[in-house]
Amino acid sequence: MDAPRNRLDQPVFPIRTVAELTGIATGTLRAWERRYGFVQPERTASGHRLYSQRDIQRLRDALLLVDGGIALRQVGDLLEDEDICAALPGDTARWPRLSQAMIGGLDSFDSVALEETLRQGLVVAAPDDAGRHFMGPALRDLALRWRVDRRVAEQRLVESALLKLLGSCPEATPASHEGRAVLASVLPGEEHQIGLLMLAILAARHGVPLTMLGNGTPVDELVSASRITGAPAVLLYGHRTPQPDTIRGPIRALAYAADCPVLIAGPTVGLVASELRHAGATALDNPADVFRLLGHALEPLRSSGAKS
Repeated sequence: MDAPRNRLDQPVFPIRTVAELTGIATGTLRAWERRYGFVQPERTASGHRLYSQRDIQRLRDALLLVDGGIALRQVGDLLEDEDICAALPGDTARWPRLSQAMIGGLDSFDSVALEETLRQGLVVAAPDDAGRHFMGPALRDLALRWRVDRRVAEQRLVESALLKLLGSCPEATPASHEGRAVLASVLPGEEHQIGLLMLAILAARHGVPLTMLGNGTPVDELVSASRITGAPAVLLYGHRTPQPDTIRGPIRALAYAADCPVLIAGPTVGLVASELRHAGATALDNPADVFRLLGHALEPLRSSGAKS
């Protein structure tokens, strides 16, 4: 009788989900498998690929090596070296400990411990480090956890902790920008606003205030709110890749009706960047790019404030 598999080795994630969790296009995943064999996903009876959590981590490590300038033909050998993988950017000792502490807080449903971990990762750390080393990995770990077992109570616990942290950021007030802030909501169909709340905390630390409108805000109301407030931009965040109907429908309608730029942020929006551009919106899959563009949008307000 075969021994039960470790949960990390269970093949449960289809290729589209893996693309969303890693930011690697499905075509690239197939090419890497065929040419280099970084991972060898199992196949269903109908031939569909299924990946494990360990496969996903291996793909993330491969992407970090490629981003670091390593040739694809060399990546496979380096992935076998545990010391090299442990030293990859974003995987230094501090950040995995914070990630483990976050999951531990969820396992025990400890709101105090969870809030402290999020504070350490998003508020105490330097803003650029928090965006690069904590936010992305934390969202991926949560996505993995909830894809296997969707836990609404845990999602609400994380949202509550993040809202408390956002409320404690003195930079989150738009007073220095004549009361005008970027309007922020989530893409239609999103289950929670955890990524948007993390982004809002980091945006506040970069001096970019957001007015949070939460889940389910109708597109026509986003348009009217942006006009009433004179918002310099509208930001929509998505944890998953925007679907074609969403791009051709609500996003296009918002982009063409709003009097300001419409930015679509999230870990995998780069996979549909051209489609979003044709719809009139801008795709941003890197938090640093979000803050940079929002800073440019706010610059005229800062300048007028300095003159008055």
